[in-house]
Amino acid sequence: MRQAFLILFVPIGLLLSGCTTTPKADISYGYYQVSGNTAKKIERQLSLRGPHIPGKGRALAAAKISMEQRVQVAETPTWCRVADAEIKIRAEVTLPKWKQRASASAELGRKWDNFAEYAKAHERVHVRIAERYAGELERKLEAIPTQSTCKAVSNIVSIISKDVVAEMNRAQDKFDADEERRIKQLARAGS
Repeated sequence: MRQAFLILFVPIGLLLSGCTTTPKADISYGYYQVSGNTAKKIERQLSLRGPHIPGKGRALAAAKISMEQRVQVAETPTWCRVADAEIKIRAEVTLPKWKQRASASAELGRKWDNFAEYAKAHERVHVRIAERYAGELERKLEAIPTQSTCKAVSNIVSIISKDVVAEMNRAQDKFDADEERRIKQLARAGS
């Protein structure tokens, strides 16, 4: 039996993160600068300078998440199967950084700190969602039944990958929609 390697890359795109073997993401952080000495001025800067998400516009923060998929197959002249699947996740999180934080009033500083902490936690949930689906993808790929050819295995890998990525994207969108509803409810309750 010889070993063959299939390297496939499944781009996930921009996104507004189970089992103990769930892959962990390699996360990098980048920042964009905002300025202002009032909440209103800071909000304006956030809406003007935040990361652009295609099809959605500007966001306060964002996580660009990609999955790198490595599938190792074992084959003989009469069959082929997945021997191992590994999904690596890379996340580039973009967060706001406020230039005047050090000279801000205590109240505005606390509000900013709460907002900044929430933004980072929110993006981390997106990364965790990706981690969960990466683990699911690994398990599904490794469970593919033995096929007569590696081309058949590759086709099944592609279909499963697309399906899991689509499920993950729906989960990401649902998380954002749920959070938006929750924040609106909190704002109404606080009014």
